[in-house]
Amino acid sequence: MAQFDVYKNPSRGRHPYVIDVQSDLLSGLPSRVVVPLIALKDYPKPTKRLHPTALIDGTEYVLKFHDLGAVFAAQLGRPVTSLSHRRQELIDALDLLITGS
Repeated sequence: MAQFDVYKNPSRGRHPYVIDVQSDLLSGLPSRVVVPLIALKDYPKPTKRLHPTALIDGTEYVLKFHDLGAVFAAQLGRPVTSLSHRRQELIDALDLLITGS
């Protein structure tokens, strides 16, 4: 498991994917902090900095940072992709959520 890997959501529903935002330094913990992804068509007015978008398997998704939560690491399975190349953008969204700046 690595920070910014994207997984199929074990709960599915309206959020088919989650992205792991937890630091790799905490990989020994049994849970991971994740952000759910929702199809852009179902969330048509994302706030650009708080809700970055990502293309996965031909569909544009919104990363709903304001809905972050935790799941057991064992539930995540194998990653479907990684957004680690967008690290700063994702950290900026977390920073806005937590500090407001």
